[in-house]
Amino acid sequence: AELRFHVPAEHAIDGRVADGELQLIHGNNRGDIAIVSVPLVAGARVNPILRRVIDHSPSVPGEQFHGRNIGVNAVFLLPGRKGYFAYLGSLTRPPCTEGVRWYVLRHPLEVDTGDLRRLAQLLGSNARPLQALDGRPVTTACEH
Repeated sequence: AELRFHVPAEHAIDGRVADGELQLIHGNNRGDIAIVSVPLVAGARVNPILRRVIDHSPSVPGEQFHGRNIGVNAVFLLPGRKGYFAYLGSLTRPPCTEGVRWYVLRHPLEVDTGDLRRLAQLLGSNARPLQALDGRPVTTACEH
């Protein structure tokens, strides 16, 4: 699995784009890709896992982190409510491969405003512009 962050978010929910987006990217040996997209909103809540990722992130584009592995439990990067929208789309970075299964969480994860600002400084504005649905069906699953 891979973590990618985008500032601002790459999805709009009810016409609103979140402050940021975390994408949990999963692939298998057949080339299938599924992405869980978590909207991020600036607030007062510190997320220790996100802070750990930011603290160990390279500060210069192209730089790599060298050091001991940092433990990241992705469960702690998800909001409490897990309702989502699902659709078949593409990767948001070139080559924009089609056939990606997207699961966009309906409810955002609140993260510390300072941490989100640091993330924005590390990444710059790196969100793909919103794309038209072009008739793609979007299904909804609600949490129970």
